[in-house]
Amino acid sequence: MATSLDFKQAAMTRQVRSAQDMFQRVLVSWASDVLELRRRDLLVPRWESAPTIDLCQEDDDGEPMKTAA
Repeated sequence: MATSLDFKQAAMTRQVRSAQDMFQRVLVSWASDVLELRRRDLLVPRWESAPTIDLCQEDDDGEPMKTAA
């Protein structure tokens, strides 16, 4: 019975170590991304307005899409 418990304990220890390793890899990747965003000055989202209707439509007839369809 003792060997069965030792086997289960060893399996749980491997699973915990594997989870910790995965967490560390994700944390390193996240930190790297944050540092790159900081370097590019992109940490704070910025509002960029959409292009005007003149830039969006190929034809300059001003006809709405619903009517044109």
